[in-house]
Amino acid sequence: MPPLKLNNNDSSKIIIAGKLKDKETNESIPFATVVIRQGDNILGFGECDDDGNFHVELIKRLYSYTKVDVPVNYMGYEPLKIQDLPIETSSVYLDLSMMSNVEILGELVIGYPAMINTGQTSTSSVLTQEEISHLPK
Repeated sequence: MPPLKLNNNDSSKIIIAGKLKDKETNESIPFATVVIRQGDNILGFGECDDDGNFHVELIKRLYSYTKVDVPVNYMGYEPLKIQDLPIETSSVYLDLSMMSNVEILGELVIGYPAMINTGQTSTSSVLTQEEISHLPK
C-alpha cells in the first residue's frame, strides 16, 4: 500500500506519521520504536502511543535527503524496515503491520544455590550497624 499524505501547513518540517498493527490480529501495537535513518545517520525517532500511532518530525533545512529508511522494532515481533521511503513532500502517513515472532520454550529450568556448603568448615554472619550498636561495650 502506498503511503498516504498528511496535511502539513508548516513547510519547514517533514512529518512521518502512521499506525502500527499486528498483521494477524489487526490489533494496535503500542510502544514500538520507530526510527528515521539515512545510512548510519539517525535523523529522528519516536515511539508508538498506546493505540499504535506514531509521529516523527524532521526539520527540512537540516536534511537534504529525498529518501529515508524507517526501521520499526518491538519485542515479540519480526523487525520491520521500510527502505527508500520518499520524503520529497512535507508529510507521509504509513499504515504498517508487523508479524509476531513468538518462540515457545520446550523446558525452562530455574536453579538456585545450595543452602548447605559441605566443603565449608566454619560459620560466618553479617551484622547490621544497628546490631553492632547494641553489642555490650
